[in-house]
Amino acid sequence: MPDEGFLEQPGPAVCDPAETASKPTQAGRSGRVWTGLPLLLVGVSLLPLVRDPFYSDAEHLPYQDLARSPNPLLDPARTAIADIGPYIENQGTFRPLGRAFRAYATSWTVRIAEFSGLTPHVVWGLLRCLFGMAAAYGALLLARSFVEVGSYDAPNNDEPAGDRLILPICVAFSFGMIAAGLTGAPIFFPSSYLVVVLIIGASLRWIARPELWLSAPTLSPRHAARAVVSAAIGAALAAWGEVSAIAVPMVLFWAVVMLWVHRRDALRVLTSLGSICCGILVASFLLVTVVGRMAIGRACAAGGCYRYSEFGITSDTPSTLVTRLWSSVPPVRYLWAISNVRAYLSVVVLVVAVVIATAVTILVTRRQPGPPASAAGTDEDGRSSLRLTPATRPNVIPLVLAGAVLVVLSELVPALSVGFQQATGRVGMGQAWRNSALSAAGWALVMTAIWLLVAPRVSRTVRRVMLVGIAAMWALVPVTNAAFAAWSASSTSGRVNAAIGRAFVSSGGAQDANCGLIREWARLPPSAGGSADPDDRFTFMSTRLNGARQSLGLPDFCPAAGGAGLGTSDAGPAAPSSPG
Repeated sequence: MPDEGFLEQPGPAVCDPAETASKPTQAGRSGRVWTGLPLLLVGVSLLPLVRDPFYSDAEHLPYQDLARSPNPLLDPARTAIADIGPYIENQGTFRPLGRAFRAYATSWTVRIAEFSGLTPHVVWGLLRCLFGMAAAYGALLLARSFVEVGSYDAPNNDEPAGDRLILPICVAFSFGMIAAGLTGAPIFFPSSYLVVVLIIGASLRWIARPELWLSAPTLSPRHAARAVVSAAIGAALAAWGEVSAIAVPMVLFWAVVMLWVHRRDALRVLTSLGSICCGILVASFLLVTVVGRMAIGRACAAGGCYRYSEFGITSDTPSTLVTRLWSSVPPVRYLWAISNVRAYLSVVVLVVAVVIATAVTILVTRRQPGPPASAAGTDEDGRSSLRLTPATRPNVIPLVLAGAVLVVLSELVPALSVGFQQATGRVGMGQAWRNSALSAAGWALVMTAIWLLVAPRVSRTVRRVMLVGIAAMWALVPVTNAAFAAWSASSTSGRVNAAIGRAFVSSGGAQDANCGLIREWARLPPSAGGSADPDDRFTFMSTRLNGARQSLGLPDFCPAAGGAGLGTSDAGPAAPSSPG
């Protein structure tokens, strides 16, 4: 494949899919030994947030989910299914899969905390690191899908082009993991809003395999099974939550890119197994979505439903979209995060950041496992030791386009949300929202493409200066997150919620003191919706804490609250509803 990029090509000659799909080499296998290590950069950037206490709905949902899950393996799924009707009727939301996964994650968080003696928010912080690494892997799947669509038929393509994306993708994705507000994906239910990046990336990867789009469909069990799984994926995307719907336009955009690359064989592509599976995925998604939205429309016709899940185009939509797009730019998000925790940033931590940046730069500039000798070397003018030849050169044009499309789609979610449009004045410029992990993935694709385009064309000195700046930007993420966690833990609500968590896992905690902690929590202003009456809040929280202890076979946390149960659903109006 010539160097000038796939958009200028008349379309590469089509090779045998079976032959191309079965060409692993020693270079490819050896590279995978260390491929997963850069994911730790994302985990390390989130690690300081283990000090961050629960906030908003997370103050009570871990205990509530455990209280409703005496059977840790089956009850979260059963409860999510039983809650489909009540949530549609009372809130106008349809997220059974997302809620089931959240219930598994939060209930097991409290179980692990009680077993280990760690406070629940610390266990949650450790799981957050895993969720962030999973999201980074999802961003890698997105990048690989768009890179390989153009290099699939490249001559001597012995090494998958996407294998060399992992380090830049993880570093760039880490930039979006900075704690820029309490409603961003790293803070607000990362089990849902970080993992969704992996879900979207895996869904795209299932469809985005060029060999499927160059293979004729048959009635074989293998092809039939792929069609069935495609239908299941489409339905699952509709049942996860509003943000997961972004997977469908990303799949369609990849199909357009694939069709353009192989436009000389357009008919073959359009009638291929991949095209049919893509159509089945989209159709099943639309079927479940339309049925769900019709039910929500009937239930919410008189109003009173969850405004953040109500979508509509209003006069505020364009301005909200522009604001959110600008807020998603990494430097803007950095400025917001740093300006709001600058009192907790000290000279010591900044020095540590410089040391980390220097160390990372030295490690990165050392010779790493590279491509075959035919694709590596040093140019005559001393430029990059990695020459992006057709065998290893990622196609930066589809990568840039995919990143831009993903950023716009992710920011359309808040721009079309009626509730968010009304709350725009309370969400500052640069402040993150629940879609921030997806916009971070989009910017990671764009920044990776820019790096791959620029780095091989500059001198080694310039490239090292660029690496110093990149490493410094990465180091600022864990430093700023540590400052954010210190600020959050020092707040009144943070101290009270952390104290409740410590008392919950303490084997010798005095029950009178436990009731006192709940009363202190009940007197705080609600961080989410729901009643502000201290008596209502006391009953609300103590019931959940007592139920969680009962699920673990332990005495009530606060017997003075009585033995009221949680019923079959928590979707009633008494339950707080988060502001984002």
